[in-house]
Amino acid sequence: MIATSNKQQGTRERKRQQATSNKRQGVKESFEVFSLSPVSCRLSQEKGFRRLDVWKKADELAYRIYKVTKDFPKHELFGLVSQMRRSAVSVPANIAEGYAHYAMKEKNRFYEIANCSLVELEYYIYFVNERLKYIDKEQHDELSELRSEVGRMLNGLIRSTGGKRHVTGV
Repeated sequence: MIATSNKQQGTRERKRQQATSNKRQGVKESFEVFSLSPVSCRLSQEKGFRRLDVWKKADELAYRIYKVTKDFPKHELFGLVSQMRRSAVSVPANIAEGYAHYAMKEKNRFYEIANCSLVELEYYIYFVNERLKYIDKEQHDELSELRSEVGRMLNGLIRSTGGKRHVTGV
């Protein structure tokens, strides 16, 4: 019985040391079975936002805006082209920055900024199609559909982090 008691104490001591080691490394006890090394955790956190589907779609939208605005008149380069590109790139950039924050309030702030940039872009897409005729109906429909999809996904992300749903013409 004494041997069993010593054996149990040794097991308890090993578990306590392992738990202390895990806490120092930032690993929660409930995740011990995965045995992630601190290096692999750091690498996955650095590229974490790239795994978000909404970020991927927003990135694709920004890329397509760059391609479409390339053919705009040269006199629009520092006006409408600059504004469209800035608002388009702002969406995935703010999603990425929001993802990096730990506090939900901060996450939501950046996701909402991304949403506002998306609404701004919605207007530009309308304006260059309906008013200026810089893009044709097919380009307009493609960009509008992609913008709507990003809007729906972004609203879902905002709701999942405790924010309020926004109406963005979706």
